[in-house]
Parts: sequence; structure tokens; C-alpha cells
Amino acid sequence: KLSTSMEIMTSTISSITPSPLSGWLGSTIQCTRCKHVRPIQNAPFLDIPLVPTSVPNFLASAYRSKNVNPPNKSPMPSCTLDDCLVDFTSVERVQDVECRKCTIQREVEQLEEEVMMLRGAVETMEKRIEQKSGSGTKNGAMSSDSTKYLREDLQKAETRLLQLQTMDPDEDDFSGTLNRDDYVESEEISFGIEEECKKVKIERCDARKCLLLTRTPSVLCCHIQRRYYDPFTNRMEKCIQFVEFPEILDLSPYCAYGPRAITPWAAGSSTKQAMGAAQSRGKMPYKLQSIIEHRGNAYGGHYISYRRDHSNQWFRISDDVLTPIPWREVRTCQAYMLFYEAM
Repeated sequence: KLSTSMEIMTSTISSITPSPLSGWLGSTIQCTRCKHVRPIQNAPFLDIPLVPTSVPNFLASAYRSKNVNPPNKSPMPSCTLDDCLVDFTSVERVQDVECRKCTIQREVEQLEEEVMMLRGAVETMEKRIEQKSGSGTKNGAMSSDSTKYLREDLQKAETRLLQLQTMDPDEDDFSGTLNRDDYVESEEISFGIEEECKKVKIERCDARKCLLLTRTPSVLCCHIQRRYYDPFTNRMEKCIQFVEFPEILDLSPYCAYGPRAITPWAAGSSTKQAMGAAQSRGKMPYKLQSIIEHRGNAYGGHYISYRRDHSNQWFRISDDVLTPIPWREVRTCQAYMLFYEAM
């Protein structure tokens, strides 16, 4: 009988996920003004690149003060694998992002005011026609023509308003729902119909962006990015910060559709009820099966691997030397790559 991880592995291998290491990484953006969330854009991955926390902290403070202990020097406080995953999936703020939803909302508000004014003008003109109905045929005909033109303008404005209210800002062929002949610049959208075309600039505003797992692999590979560029030495260095890793890793907080996702708004579940229900469901456990450790500097060294067998016994493999070792020794290695299997 196959293990759970092997059953998952054999059942998920396809043209979409050709390798047990294959997964999908999704990115999404939420406008801070209208709170609209764009559809998740997926990209395949074979490993998750994780940076030890000391590297971004060092680079962020390096330009403010030179009295910073670089990540290639000891002593240095350790971090956890979960800390690295939290940083990887953390929400970042980006500026000057196009938002079609904000653009549509702005145009809807302007058109609603225009429609309201035209309706008031039509009502006022009709009242005047009624008052002058007994005066002469010529004046009545002129008033009727004025009302006709106003009604035509009102109908066009209402048609444009309905088009905007039913428009999907996330449509792939966004300009296809409009007049293609009037779509001239990438930053302009034609909201008009036929000769009533009106080109408007797309709204730009701040947004929140994050990366999340949208399809988890059978075997998760966490790649600890230990090489970094030191702006003071003008060369590549190796981070020696110790990254603590667990035997059992819960992947659910870092998934877009996970039961305990830390950014539920990315998948459209931003209500308190949805978040509460998510916390009450189960986890996504992954079991550590093997580790690759790099010993050396940023320009060379030696690789050592650690592997668990079916009896949960750990072994250290260095070239042709195989040594059984306990878990307490395995957990002290300076991990470079971690391989977890789905449970």
C-alpha cells in the first residue's frame, strides 16, 4: 500500500503539474481606495525561495547606519522557517497602480449627475410646453423639438451609464466591451458609444500586493536563499543565520484558499464570519523528509544531505559516507534546502 504522500503524488501528476515538486504561486492586488481585488494570477514553481530574516533587515538598515552586524558574521539571533514564509507571503504596499474599478466608479458618479440634470431639464421643458400649449403651433413645435433633443441626450447618457454599471473591470479583453475604434492609448479607455465617445484617464492609486500558494505540491521544496549582495564589500556573501525548521510544517496559513489563510481577502473571504469559520477547520500538514546543507562560503563549499527512512531513522550522507544520526543533530544543521512531503 502506498503512503499518503505517494498517493497524493501519483494522483496529482499531470500536464499541469508534471513533477511532484510542481505547485502554483498566485499573486493578487487589492486597491486601497475601492477595496477591489484583482483575480489571482498563477505561475508554476518548483521551489519556494525564502530569505533569512537577517538579510532584508541588514539591507534595509545598511543605508541608514553602517553600525550593522552583517548576516555573514556571528553571533546572530536565529529565525524560524515560519518567519521566512510569513515574510514571503506578507502584504506589501505598491504605489501608482492602475485601477479600472475606481475609473468606472468615477465615471458612473459623473454620469449619474448628468442623467439627473437631463431628467430635470426634460421635466422642466415639458411643463413649459404644457403652459404654452394654447399659445401657437409654431412655438409648440419648437418646444417639442427641444424636448426631443433633450430626450435623445438623456437616452444616450442612460445607455452609457448602464454600460458602465454592468462592466467587468477584470475582463481580459477590457477594451473589447467598448468601442475598439476609439481605444487609442494604453492609459485611456473609451467609455462612449459611437460618436458619443469619451476618453478618460485610468485612475491610479496605492494598492496592497501579496504572494500566496494556490496549488500545493506533493513535495514542498523550501530553498533558503543564503547568498546576498553586500553593498559595503561590493561582493556576494553567504548568510550564516540559523533557520529553525520543524518536523511537521502547517502550510495552510500561506495558501490563498487554505483553511487558515493569513490573508483571506486575496481569495475574496474578508468577512469576520468567513475568517472565523476558516480558523475552526483543519491544517495542511507536511512532514520533513530530507535536507540539503551547504558548508562553505558564497563562492564554494561542500553539500551534505540528510534523509529520513521509513522507520523514521535519520541519516547524514556526505559523498560516499552514510552515518545514522538522531533528530537532535539534524535540527542543528544550517539548512539550504528543505523537502517536505504532504501527509
